[in-house]
Amino acid sequence: MNHGKQLRLFLPDGTPSGPRYYELVNWTGQAVVMPVSRIKELVTGKWQDFEKPGVYLVRGETEEGHGRLYIGESDNVAKRVQGHPASLGFEVTELLLFSSKDDNLTKSHVLWLESALIDLATNAKRTKLSNSTAPLAKALSKAEHATMLEFLEHLELVAQTAGFNYFTKARVRSAGPTPATQFFLHKVKQNLKAQAMQSDEGFVILAGSQASGKPTDTLAPSYAQQREELIEQGVMKLEPDGRYLFAVDALFSSPSAAASIVAGYHSPGPQSWVDQSGVSLKSLLEKEKLAVANDPS
Repeated sequence: MNHGKQLRLFLPDGTPSGPRYYELVNWTGQAVVMPVSRIKELVTGKWQDFEKPGVYLVRGETEEGHGRLYIGESDNVAKRVQGHPASLGFEVTELLLFSSKDDNLTKSHVLWLESALIDLATNAKRTKLSNSTAPLAKALSKAEHATMLEFLEHLELVAQTAGFNYFTKARVRSAGPTPATQFFLHKVKQNLKAQAMQSDEGFVILAGSQASGKPTDTLAPSYAQQREELIEQGVMKLEPDGRYLFAVDALFSSPSAAASIVAGYHSPGPQSWVDQSGVSLKSLLEKEKLAVANDPS
């Protein structure tokens, strides 16, 4: 059973574009998101809470615009990340550092956390990792292992809230009481079939769905790039018949993005996706809008 969480956010500059400090009530961990342009501030004494053992995430893009993520650990995370903008092989944009407020994180703990985060990110397939392999972590005692599992759970929550949502697979169910509607897309000429569901995060194409083998020139460059990333991550796998198959559930920002990437050309989502009765998403949305307009309350 999920319970409410109280998360505190502190903006040292009073602006959302500067450093962002996070802490979760009743959690010993702490986190800071640092723009790459401000990375040197981490070793000036302003952020001594991160000049200690911890784990960190570094994200950015390749020159071609493909997203990248690197996960690391160190006895001094603030110092360790200083050399990364020039050494990771991609253009770093932002960093997220984690440490503990009670100084109880040891080298064994952060090695375990690093390995666990790499495994989670690899399985979630939300971005391409720059880590070559997951390091072997030392075995922890049963008590320490339980403590680190709880620490990891809170770390994931803070990371996701901070915009680093790389550790969980796309969720196809909403947290609320209303069941999610399943939608279908059928491109007869291409012999393509896909299934999707709406969720709290966006529009999720379900594993087993099909996609075209090659996009056309009408596909928007941003969607074409997203297709390439999904193929690179192993989310979309080439089949012997030349089409692609979704190996896992995949999250998209909108129904149109999902439909276009499946079809390989511009395909408006509201008209393309239909429910089990064959009613389009567009018609369902218009029906809901009309119901709200006619509601006397």
